[in-house]
Amino acid sequence: MSRRPGGNTPHPLEWSIGVVSALLVAALFGFVLVEAIQETTRIPELSARVEAIDTATGGRFRVRFTAVNAGNATAAAVEIMGTLASPDGQIETSGVTLDYVPAFSQASGWLMFDADPHQGRLAVSPRGFAEP
Repeated sequence: MSRRPGGNTPHPLEWSIGVVSALLVAALFGFVLVEAIQETTRIPELSARVEAIDTATGGRFRVRFTAVNAGNATAAAVEIMGTLASPDGQIETSGVTLDYVPAFSQASGWLMFDADPHQGRLAVSPRGFAEP
C-alpha cells in the first residue's frame, strides 16, 4: 500500500483548488437563482438596417440587411419587409422570414427587387415575430 508523500494531509494546492471550485459553484448557483426570481419582462427589440445593394443574375437587385435584436428575449419567425418607392411613384415590396434572432444578437438576409434601389427610396423594417 502506497502512502502519500508527507503523510495523509492534502497539499495546500489541493485545498485552494477545492475552495475556488466551491466558490465558483456557489456563485453560479446564486446567479441562476437570482435570474429565476427576478420578474423582468423579456421582450425582443428588433430593428433592421441595409448593409449592401448588389445586382443579382437576371437583372434583379439584392439588398443585404441585418436584423438586430437589442432585447433580452429571442424572436422567432421574424418577418422583415423591404419597401422601395421609385421616383415615378411605384411601390415595390419584398419580404423574408428569418427563423430566429437571438437576444442581444443579429441575423442577416437578402431581399430581392426588380427596380434599382439606388434610384428610389428604400426602407427595411421588421414587421412581426413569434415567441419561441
